[in-house]
Amino acid sequence: MVLDLGIKREQKDLIDIITFGLFIILIGIIFLFTPNLMNKVLIFFKDLEFRGYTSFIYLPYPKSEHPILFNTLYNFCLFFAIIHIPILATRFILKDPIDKKAGAFSGLIFWFGAAYIINILITEQTSWTGYSSYSLLRY
Repeated sequence: MVLDLGIKREQKDLIDIITFGLFIILIGIIFLFTPNLMNKVLIFFKDLEFRGYTSFIYLPYPKSEHPILFNTLYNFCLFFAIIHIPILATRFILKDPIDKKAGAFSGLIFWFGAAYIINILITEQTSWTGYSSYSLLRY
């Protein structure tokens, strides 16, 4: 005898699986077209130092600039945001539940927002400190 407590298991739908597959493919393309990306990521993390902004808040701060890494991250965020446009359209065409549409829309906004913030960081309209402050305020 199976006891049904009214708990529904969330099923993964095909669009979620396709989105994950496109995410993995995009990561592969980024690594394919950016030479020595893994070394650049390791150098970036080794370059971080913690600076105190108050007596109890210390945030990571890179000692030097990493334009190739930031440009790569910007491209990734922008392309993944663009991928979310047809995903959102597909959700509406298939008349998916509102939570699936909202998830696709929030993904679209998140990735375009991340690309925008990284672009501001690249064009030096803000400093790493400003970026860190924004990240801290988000949470």
